[in-house]
Amino acid sequence: MKAIFYKKPLAKNPIMLAGLPGMGLVAKQVVDYFIRKLDAELIGEIEETYPSTNTIIYNNGVFLNIPRATYRFYYWSDRDREAIFFTGTQQPLTAERQHELAEQIVKIAKDFNVRRIYTTAALAVVRYVDKPRVYGVVTSPGLLIELKKHGIEVLTGEGTIRGLNGLLIGYAREAGIEGMCLLGETYLVDSVDVLAALAVMRKLIDITGIQVDLTEAEEIARRLEEETEKVLKKLKKEEDKRLGYIS
Repeated sequence: MKAIFYKKPLAKNPIMLAGLPGMGLVAKQVVDYFIRKLDAELIGEIEETYPSTNTIIYNNGVFLNIPRATYRFYYWSDRDREAIFFTGTQQPLTAERQHELAEQIVKIAKDFNVRRIYTTAALAVVRYVDKPRVYGVVTSPGLLIELKKHGIEVLTGEGTIRGLNGLLIGYAREAGIEGMCLLGETYLVDSVDVLAALAVMRKLIDITGIQVDLTEAEEIARRLEEETEKVLKKLKKEEDKRLGYIS
């Protein structure tokens, strides 16, 4: 994989916020929203040496292209705050490629003097929650205090975080960079979970101090909640009727 930079800002001590598609599309929603609302500047890309998929695209019998994933870096600054954002269209499909990409991103972060890498992800739950909780995993015990200070629950016990959103903080620790992975509860594993993404955004704003206008995300979440409540009420009504009929 080859990194190409169109511009290299003289970053002093930025944070990095990274997120690729995963459960509920939580991570990608978060990073894409920050990039758009902050009007962050595209500064570089990573080109795949070989495509992650073994397919071609055709139209009406004519070959169009071999699809390749796109990975991009963005930069934003405002007075004493600055950030580098990293996102992409998909996660590499093999563990080897994910490790390769994670290692390369962290090397780039090191070049930009990144002091902390934040990643976001989702934590699967079995049922709908109207107020998703946010959990955290960090690269050192000292950072647990910071999680608790901002109302982020520590992911206790032993477990795993799969994919690049988890690997990045592992490679960050090896490179001597602080890392935090924030996970929002989601039951929409295979679709878009706006509520989980919004919950993570709020915590990121709180913990980083970077102010992002959440009005748009909150309105989308409100409409989604209303629709979900209607569906749940309808299902409950049908269930009550069924149970009444049985009794």
